[in-house]
Amino acid sequence: MERTLNTDASGASFPDCWTAYGATNDELKTYGATPGVTAGPAWLVLAAELALLLVLAGALVASGSPALRAACLALAVLVLLSAVAALVWLSATAAEIRPRVRSLGIRSALGSASEIPWERIAEISLVNQRRRQAVGLRLRPTSADVSGAAFLDGLRRRLTSGCDWLLVPRDGNAELLGRVLLRYCIDPRQRRRLLPEQ
Repeated sequence: MERTLNTDASGASFPDCWTAYGATNDELKTYGATPGVTAGPAWLVLAAELALLLVLAGALVASGSPALRAACLALAVLVLLSAVAALVWLSATAAEIRPRVRSLGIRSALGSASEIPWERIAEISLVNQRRRQAVGLRLRPTSADVSGAAFLDGLRRRLTSGCDWLLVPRDGNAELLGRVLLRYCIDPRQRRRLLPEQ
C-alpha cells in the first residue's frame, strides 16, 4: 500500500484515481473521527530495562570481584543503550491521533503533541515494527526544522523503518488505518464533511 504523495503547500488536488487506494466513503463513516492507536508493550519493555539497570547497579556496588564488576558494568551499558533506543522509539510512536480538517494531530507515547498539516505528509506506508504491523508516516522537511535536531531525527528514522511517525492501530488493522489516512490526506472534501475543524 506504499504510496508517495506529490503535492505542494497549496494543497493541489489529486487525480480521482488516487481515491481508489484510500478508504471508501462507507469505511470512513464507520471508522470514526478518532482512530484508536497504541504504543503496545514498549512501556513494559522500558520498565523491565530500568529495573534491570537498578539490579545491575546494586550488583556493581556490592561486588568485591573486579571481573564481576566489569561484567556488571558492561551489561549495564548495554541495557542503558537499549533503554535509550526504546525512549527514542516511543518518541516517534503515536499514543493518540486526531484527524482534523486542516491537520493530523499526534500525541507521542512520551506525551509531546504535534499538528501535522495534511500537505506535509509525503508518504503513508505499512511497516513491521516489533512484530506488529503499523502505519508509517514520512513527512516533508520544512524550513522551520531545526538543524540541531537532525541527529535525533536520523536516529528516530533508523529505529522506525525510515518513518517520522509510527501509528499502531489498537484493532491490529494497519491496512485500514493507512487507507483511511490516505483518503483524508488526498480528499479535502471528505475531511470537511466528516472531521471536526479543531
